[in-house]
Amino acid sequence: MDFLPWSEKYELKIDEIDSQHRVLFTLINQLYGQLMQLTPPLESQKILDELIRYTEIHFVYEETIFERLPMDKFDKDLHKLEHREFCKQIASYREKLNNGDANFIADMLGFLKDWLKEHILETDMIYKREYFKHGSNT
Repeated sequence: MDFLPWSEKYELKIDEIDSQHRVLFTLINQLYGQLMQLTPPLESQKILDELIRYTEIHFVYEETIFERLPMDKFDKDLHKLEHREFCKQIASYREKLNNGDANFIADMLGFLKDWLKEHILETDMIYKREYFKHGSNT
């Protein structure tokens, strides 16, 4: 059973975004699996690095789409701020992992799981409504 199982409730019905979200779920599940198996730290670092890299690509893609929507500037800025805060937090976890600190792992896994679920179900759903309200060709 996955640590963070994918479910239809996370679908925005925007194919590329849903596909990218599934990759994020997969990477978090892989990281969880590595950490729970107590594999060498280098393996976990590789997955965390891939999660960081892929998240940055995803955020750029997502922001490019919602920037074209006639959404309230506050909503757009808040969405971007959530992305930036996530990146800062995950970079902090990466630094701790680099330093051999294992005391943060439960916090990191909880953060990743909660943040991604809440971000998709709350923040991303705002621009999903706008995306379909104004047409997907914006």
